[in-house]
This record gives sequence, structure tokens and C-alpha cells, in this order.
Amino acid sequence: MSRVISATFTIFISFFLGALAFAFVGVSAPELMESLFDGAGYIKDSISQSGLDPQYNVWVRFLIEESQIVYMGFVIGTRIVISVVFAVIADLIFGAER
Repeated sequence: MSRVISATFTIFISFFLGALAFAFVGVSAPELMESLFDGAGYIKDSISQSGLDPQYNVWVRFLIEESQIVYMGFVIGTRIVISVVFAVIADLIFGAER
């Protein structure tokens, strides 16, 4: 049960920290954020022009936006950082007992 709680906590914290990182980069480095949006536009175009049937492609184009792709990149990045930090802390705490 503690693994489920830990995973849920990590997901929620990564959403929150991802939003903070998104805002921080947008304010402090707008050129970087603009290039991230350009890359996300390329990803969106690659996905939506992949030859899907129009009945599916309409929904892909509707649901995928550049800001969502960039935000999810920040969320995934913060989730990786949180997981590494928690693993290091757990190793320091529980590694000495082994």
C-alpha cells in the first residue's frame, strides 16, 4: 500500500512542480520556451500528419496542443528528478541498514 501512496504522491507533486517549472522557464527564459513550443509544434505536426484515418486524426489534432506537449515534458522531467531524489534519499536512509 505504501508504494501506491508513494506513486500517487509523486504524480501529484510532479504535476505541481512541472507547472512551477513551466512558469519559471516562461518568465526567466522566454527564448527557450519559444524554442520548446516550436519543437512541440513539430511533434504535433508529425503526429497529425502520420497518415491516420480522418476519423482519428480529427481527435488527435483537437486534443494535442503545443502547450500541452511542453507542459507534459516538464511534468515528466520533474517526475524523473523526484524519483532520482527519492531513490538517493531512500538509499541513504535504508542503505546503511543493509
